[in-house]
Amino acid sequence: MSIQAHMERYLPLIEQELRDALSDRSGLQGYYGMMRYHMGWLDAGLQPISAPQGKRLRPVLCLLACEAVGGALEHALPAAV
Repeated sequence: MSIQAHMERYLPLIEQELRDALSDRSGLQGYYGMMRYHMGWLDAGLQPISAPQGKRLRPVLCLLACEAVGGALEHALPAAV
């Protein structure tokens, strides 16, 4: 399987895990908004935007390593993110 095929498979998982990790559960909207801005999900006014996803190379490499040694992706996903 090519690296592109792996990325296409992993990126939706990574993106959802990132969004879950940066959801505002504590009432600190401003701080979490800044983090979401840096992920490219919000504009400078902290309004949702549609922007291309980053490469997310480090998380993909983590998941590739997990799979290479026979691990379960769902166990490695929090570490990848």
